[in-house]
Parts: sequence; C-alpha cells; structure tokens
Amino acid sequence: MNSKTAPASEESREGPFTGPYYWIPLPDGDWELVAFAEDASGREIGHVHIWPDVLRVIGRKWGMEPEKLVRRMGDNPYALPRGRVVSQEKRRWGIAHGADTPPGMTLDAVLRRFHLPPGKTTFFFDEHEVMIGEHLRLLENDLKIKLNLKAPPTPDFDDD
Repeated sequence: MNSKTAPASEESREGPFTGPYYWIPLPDGDWELVAFAEDASGREIGHVHIWPDVLRVIGRKWGMEPEKLVRRMGDNPYALPRGRVVSQEKRRWGIAHGADTPPGMTLDAVLRRFHLPPGKTTFFFDEHEVMIGEHLRLLENDLKIKLNLKAPPTPDFDDD
C-alpha cells in the first residue's frame, strides 16, 4: 500500500482532518467507512489515486488476492459511495457527499471518523461525489454480490 495514501487509522488521528473517504462493503452485509488523511500541505488527494488502496482493503476483507482485484477493478473508482471532508473559513468543516450513503449508514459516521466538531460542520451535496451505476455493477459482478445500492443517474458534467 502506498504510505502516502494509506487509510488513516482511527488511533493515530487527533483533532479534525481533511481528506477523501469511501464506504466499503463487508462480507457480512455491513459497511465500513475508510478515511484517507490529507497532509498538512493542503494538497487534495483524489479518489482516483486512492482507489487501488481501497480495493486492497476490500480484497483483504473479502479474502481475495488484493492485487488481482486492483488489476480487474482499478479503472472503476466511482463504484462505491464516497465523499470528501474539506476545511472552510473560520475553523469550520464541510462534508461533501453524493447523496448515496449505503442503507443504514449516516453521514454522522463521517463526522465522527474525521473528528469534526458537530456545530462547525456542514454537509453538502457535490455531484462529483456521486457513484456511477456502471462501475457499481462491475464491482458487484467481480465480488459476486448485490450491494443493495441505488446509484443515482450519472451526473452531467458539461459546463454548457
């Protein structure tokens, strides 16, 4: 795993931090939130860049060969619910999401995982965080499961 994009361990983080996250499916039908901490430089880590590490986590959790999963699914970084925690003015925080959180999960879990202050954190929809249905179906086929997720229609990113 690339140490610059390894998932942030819950024990090693104190105080609020920024970065991308994914919801990953577990074999028992539950979901786990995997968070990635950005460094102090403020340079944003893209979901495309962390996707191989997310697949490695999924591979280990599912008892699969992680690198084989990366080779097969590495081009589908929009297969799962995801989002990003950003810093805002005056020590406030924002949680960008695609309005596709898995059933039974809430964005409050993101707030807790990133150690964000509830009164200083806003949740906002960002179309760039929306799952893509085709990527979801490919992952479901590869894992041989049905995730009970409803991917919203693919967003239109045209600036027209």
